[in-house]
Amino acid sequence: MTERKGKLKKPTMVDVAAKAGVTIGTVSHVINKTAPISEETTERVLEAIQELGYKPNSIARALRTKKSYVIAQDQDTSVVFGMPKSIIAAGLADQVVPLDQIAQEIILHVGVVK
Repeated sequence: MTERKGKLKKPTMVDVAAKAGVTIGTVSHVINKTAPISEETTERVLEAIQELGYKPNSIARALRTKKSYVIAQDQDTSVVFGMPKSIIAAGLADQVVPLDQIAQEIILHVGVVK
């Protein structure tokens, strides 16, 4: 967690880039393996990610790319124990999360639409 304006916030790609001394684009390329990045730079970025505890936000990614690999699970739906792990292991989704968590993440990143 990082502290901004007296509040603890989840670390962002900006935080990782600053700690590693690289651009946000470089952090993105390291995470997504979309461009050749030197081994030294990759190590610095991965070290910064680990030290800060950065985790890519799948909701933010979905909003940016207009693609989602998240399966929402309604609280009232009975789901067989272990099914979310099986779905992820099969490559069908990155995450299986409760609908109310998705709503909270959207509000956090986009705001309330009136």
